[in-house]
Amino acid sequence: MKVIVRVFNLVICLSFVFLFTADGQTSATSAPKSLWPASSAPGTIDDGDSGSVTVGVKFTSDVAGTVTGIRFYKGSRNTGTHVGTLWSSTGTKLAEVTFAGETASGWQQALFATPVTITANTTYIASYFTPVGHYAADQSYNWTTVAASPLRVSGSPPGVYAYAGSASFPATTWNSSNYWVDVLFIPQSAPSGGTYSISGKTNLASTTVTLSGTATRSATTDSVGNFTFTGLTNGSYVVTPSKAGYVFSPSSTSVSIAGASVSAMNFTGSAVTTPTYSISGKVSGTAATLTLSGAGGGTANTDSSGNYTFTGLKNGLYVVAPSRSGYTFTPSTASVSVNGASVSGINFTASVAPVSHSVSLTWTASASSNVMGYNVYRSTSSGGQYAKLSSSPVSVVSFVDNNVVAGQTYYYVATAVDSSNNESGYSTQIPATIPKP
Repeated sequence: MKVIVRVFNLVICLSFVFLFTADGQTSATSAPKSLWPASSAPGTIDDGDSGSVTVGVKFTSDVAGTVTGIRFYKGSRNTGTHVGTLWSSTGTKLAEVTFAGETASGWQQALFATPVTITANTTYIASYFTPVGHYAADQSYNWTTVAASPLRVSGSPPGVYAYAGSASFPATTWNSSNYWVDVLFIPQSAPSGGTYSISGKTNLASTTVTLSGTATRSATTDSVGNFTFTGLTNGSYVVTPSKAGYVFSPSSTSVSIAGASVSAMNFTGSAVTTPTYSISGKVSGTAATLTLSGAGGGTANTDSSGNYTFTGLKNGLYVVAPSRSGYTFTPSTASVSVNGASVSGINFTASVAPVSHSVSLTWTASASSNVMGYNVYRSTSSGGQYAKLSSSPVSVVSFVDNNVVAGQTYYYVATAVDSSNNESGYSTQIPATIPKP
């Protein structure tokens, strides 16, 4: 026998749709759920855009059920044939319907030929195509006000669109706009014993809270840290909060539902403190200034015992370099790798830097007209055996002796040399004592 199902539209105040079966009996199902009530209306009914476009909304349900159709809010200039579509989150077309019998404005709805079963806590997109634009669009919409359990909007933001000449998968967002597209959804019948909720709070907004166990899903805390999971059956669950840069106490909580909802599942979030480390050591021989470069920078001075420390360092490669005028250091620099622990014993030894001495000599030029240069001589004893320092006569009246030793006294004389290479006698002796460091 062929079963014929007829659906009768009843007076709006009723909360059930009655389905007549072949034997004349009736069965009742819950009225469809939607994100917005019939009393809701856009702030901007006509966006003014005249392009052909598909606009939609991303949504999820806390429980499984069926989507029976699409609804949208229409302005008087939004004319032409409208096509409603239900999509998967990846763009698979699940159902489509052409709107008929529309009113001039207000909420319009169309039912799919076959309702579509959807899975709990899974994102879907409801959309409609308008060939002339003029769709409703409220920019910077406060999506946190949309609460129609078990339905929820999904995404940040949930409103999406796609420009094309026919119904197309909408995936683009603009300024958190609400295009006033909705669904008709019938939740799956609650199991015997009813359904319950788990709710609680963290001290942080926008925290992801994951539920696992008898049911698996996730929620995001509101602006004051509240979260709720609804449509749960009796069973064992684990609630786990997470947010980048934070740790929670407790890290997770196990909870059992046994005939009643559970509340006050609270967590405290604390910012993760990144550990820091130090590099330390000692300089022997003198006080010094240490310079740090590489993954971090800074300077440190040795204390009265020669110790130094760089603190507050992160992991990375560093170079430590000691310095003080008049000293050299062994080693001159040290490379240090910090990897999860402080580093000590980066030591240096200071030594007095060698001092370079020289003797500068000047004299009065000879009055003779044929003098072509001068020879310079040196001895380590007064009036002693002189050794010539210049390999050839110097043409100027000055000479620098760079080959001297600290603590030694030297005695200098000079002679004049004429063009025939005749040399005069020694000049007056001049002593020079080289200082010690």
